[in-house]
Amino acid sequence: MIFIWFLDEVKSIEFRMFAAVFFRLNVYNIYF
Repeated sequence: MIFIWFLDEVKSIEFRMFAAVFFRLNVYNIYF
């Protein structure tokens, strides 16, 4: 499942910052 892979990758600081921006853009696209 995607969340298991995601939790493994979150250990990386660079991936964590990328994911924060990526999900934030997705939220903006959904609500706007």
